[in-house]
Order: sequence, then structure tokens, then C-alpha cells
Amino acid sequence: MEKNLISKLLWLSQKADELGIRALAAEGRSLAERADDGRFYVAFVGQFKRGKSTLIDALVGEPILPAGILPVTSVATIVRYGETRAVRVHTQQEKTFEAGIDRIAEFVSEERNAENSKGISGVEVFVPAKLLAGGMCLVDTPGLGSVFADNSAATHALVPHIDAAVLVLGADPPISGEELALAQAIAQETPHVLLVLNKADRTTEEERRQASEFALRVLQADKRGARILQVSAQEQLGKRNSRYDWQELARALSTLERESSAVLLQQAVNRGQRRIASRLLRLIAEERDALLRPLVQSEERIKRLQRISAHLSESLSDLSHLLTGEQQRLAHKFAIERELFLKNILQEAHEELAGTLGGLSRTSGPAFRRSVMRKAQDVARKALVPWLETAQARAEQAYEQAMTRFTQMANEFVARTAELDASGGSVEGLVGEKSFQNQSRFYYNDLIEIAAPASPLVWLVDSALACVGGYGVLEKKGHEFLARLLETNSARVESDLNQRVADSRRRLEREVRALLEETLTATMQALSRVREIRSRGEAAVQSRLSQLDTMKDEIASQVS
Repeated sequence: MEKNLISKLLWLSQKADELGIRALAAEGRSLAERADDGRFYVAFVGQFKRGKSTLIDALVGEPILPAGILPVTSVATIVRYGETRAVRVHTQQEKTFEAGIDRIAEFVSEERNAENSKGISGVEVFVPAKLLAGGMCLVDTPGLGSVFADNSAATHALVPHIDAAVLVLGADPPISGEELALAQAIAQETPHVLLVLNKADRTTEEERRQASEFALRVLQADKRGARILQVSAQEQLGKRNSRYDWQELARALSTLERESSAVLLQQAVNRGQRRIASRLLRLIAEERDALLRPLVQSEERIKRLQRISAHLSESLSDLSHLLTGEQQRLAHKFAIERELFLKNILQEAHEELAGTLGGLSRTSGPAFRRSVMRKAQDVARKALVPWLETAQARAEQAYEQAMTRFTQMANEFVARTAELDASGGSVEGLVGEKSFQNQSRFYYNDLIEIAAPASPLVWLVDSALACVGGYGVLEKKGHEFLARLLETNSARVESDLNQRVADSRRRLEREVRALLEETLTATMQALSRVREIRSRGEAAVQSRLSQLDTMKDEIASQVS
């Protein structure tokens, strides 16, 4: 790592200290320290109960992290190299203390630190694992989608600090909406993302194949030649039996450490510089504005923001109602699109199927059923794929219009609630998405369990029907199957479009919440300094304004 890059990071941390932003200064120094040590973070992320903790245990070769039936990890845990086993605990009060390796669960498990009631900001676990000797650190993150909302938030907060990631998936369900959103957020920070399907020993080969294909389609990773590595962390940890793709996973991580660690660290430092500089410039602007406006206006501004912060969920309800109305309008539009599609396509599809069934061989009843069902699948897919493309194009247009309104509503809410426009606040407005940023999760369902039911009774009935020439019954079954295929898959398209709108709405609400909370913090910090400066007279105010302008120019030049 170039010393110049680390020096710039430390310089920014010093400026954060001068502005009194201790947490930001500590973040910069921590990043500089790990860059100087050559440490980079590989975060294990995914839905709760995917087996992330067990996967890390298997990689380091011993069971050190707590695991269980209930959602376990509530605090990010960094597993790094150490000559001896040890634990270092960091608190939200910026205190650090050592603990025994047997006490990890006290600080990171949901059972013994429910909703992080102990105020732990992170835990470092030191182990003498060969995989970690080159500087790689494995980060166990709180699972997404558990009943503990703070767990998902904690994982999303880690995204800017992730150098590489292992997205841990399962077969049931293959990938959730939250996992997809997180994967997209991580992909904006780093291209180094490994896809792993854990608990392979608990599923059949066909289940793993379907789950992998679905996840790749959803992530659109197949276009980049990616694949999902299938492993069983529990089996590897307990029996030391490297089945499935375990060796490939170990090699991929080793290659990442050997070939990409320097690049990853440099990218981490660059991201850190931009992040810290951006926040510093925002804080400088807030303090400068506070110096220029009457003190009473700043005090009133803080009172308003404190009231908003104390009742933020209630305050956001107004915005939520507006966004819900817009979301429902789109949902109604998608539902009408689907109804029209089914109304227009059903008769045509049935006629096409009937025309193809006449040429089928009528020998074996079970074979005839399979042929009928395959034809129904072909007809349904032929009808659905063009409509899907058309529906998504129309949905994209409607979505762009809705997101313009979403963003306008959110900006008006922020300005009205915090009165940023009237008080000279320096907070930038929300940008919002102008097109679908979250990828489609739709995949075509062939309803294999209906097309080819694994039932001896069905086989006997089909055979009996063939003996008495009852092929018409099987043809009728094919038409019923065709209608179900069209109904099921068109409903999936509608559901996918609605989910993408809902995801965007949730992201926008999170952005509003973060914007208001950061504005309050910046304003309170600025006013505290402004009171002290103004107590020393107008000359002190002018001197501080000059300092802030100089600092702003220096920071801008450092990151340009």
C-alpha cells in the first residue's frame, strides 16, 4: 500500500478531529491501520440461517462462532489472523477490552445480546488459521430478514467497508428480495463477490440445480460466466470430508488473497477517502451556515430536528401514505395488464395446443401425458415470453414516472419537515432512481410436479386410459395445465413488478431517514462549536469562517 494514500487518510482523520467528529476520525484511523497491516475484509452476507457462521468456522478449521436454530449473529464479527486465540470487543462508546474465546456468544449472539442491548459495535476474533495469514479477514454479518430489524440494518451499514463478499444462499428459498438488494449494493462497491449455496447435503441434486439456476438468473451473474459453488459447511467442519465444491471455494479465497489483496486495499482506502471527505465537507458547510445565520435560528432548527428524530417513524408515516398510494396505483395498473393478457391469449393458446396434440403418438398412456404436458409448456412459454418483455417495458415507463413522483414527494417531505430550504441547510436533496435498478426476480415455472407427477397411481391410471382409448382425458388435462401455466406465470410477472416497486420505495424511505438523522447530528455538532466561537466575538467568527473555507479547499484538493 502506498504510504501517500495512507497519509491522506490520516490527514482527513486529523481534520475530522479538528471538527470534533471523533467517530469519523476513528473510522479513518482504523482504515489506515488495516491498510498499513495489509488486512482486507471478506464479508459473509445473506439471509439469516444460511449457515454463514458455520461456513466461516469450516474455513478456519474450528468451531469458534456461535451457531444455532434461532437467528444467532447480532453483531458483526471479524475473524482475523493471530498467533494465539483471543477476542477483542469494541463498544459503541469507543471502548475496547479483551475477552476469552469462550465468551464470543456473550457479545455477538442474539440470545445473549438481544438486539445488541450491550452496545457492542464489533468483535474481533484472532485465530492461527493458515487461510488468514496473508491478511484476509472473514466478517460474519447479522442475517437479513430476521424478526430483529436492527440486524439487517447493521449488515447494510457494513457495505461501504466491504472489500469482497461471499453471498451465502440456500435452496429454500434460493434468494430473497433483501439478498438481491444487498448483492446489488455490494456490487457497486466491489466486483469481487463469490456465490455459495450452503447446506448442499440437505438437498437433492435437482433441487440444488434449480436453486442455482434461479439465483444466477435473478442476479444476472450467468452473463458474466459466474457459477454458484455448492458446499456443506457443517459436513466439512464435522467430518473433514471435502465433497461438492469445497476445494474450489478454498482455492477462490486463496486466489483472492494472493492476487487481489493489494488492489482491494487500495480500493478500500479510495472509498474511505471519498466517504470521509464527503461527510467532512457536509459538516463544514453546516457549521459555516450556522455561523452566518442568527443563533436563535440554529437553536430552533435543532429543536425541530430533535422532535423529528424522536418521532421519526411517525413523521415518515405521512410520506409512507403518499408512497403507498403511488405503489397501489402501479399495482392496479400491473393487475389490469395481466387480466388483459390472459383474456387475449387464453383462447389462442388453447387452439394452438389443440393443433399440436393431433400429431402425438398414442401408444403408452404415461408417455402421452408427458408429451401433452411438454407441448403445454412450450405453448405457454411462447405466449408468456413476448408479453413479459412488453409488460416490463411498459412497467419501466410507469416506474420512471412513479419514481419521479416518489422522489419529489420525499424531497418535499424533507424540506417541509426539516425546513432545510428556509434555514439555509446544506443537505443535498434526494436523487432517487429513474429506472429499475433492482433486477427482476421473475423466473418461469414449468410446474414440473404437475407435468410429471412422481405417483405410481397416476402412472397406472394413465396406462389404463390408454388401454380404453381415453386419450381425450389426457388432452383435457393438458389444456387445464396450460391454463394453470399461464395463470401462475403471469401472476409471477405481476408479483415481480410489484416487488421491485416496493423495494425501491423502501430504499427511498431509508434514504430519507438517514438524511434527517445525519442532518440532526451535523447541526447539533455545528451549533455546539458555534456557541463557543461566538462567545469570543465577531473577530473569532470571521477567523473561523476563514479556517472553514481553507479546510474546505484543502479537502476538495485532496480527493480531486
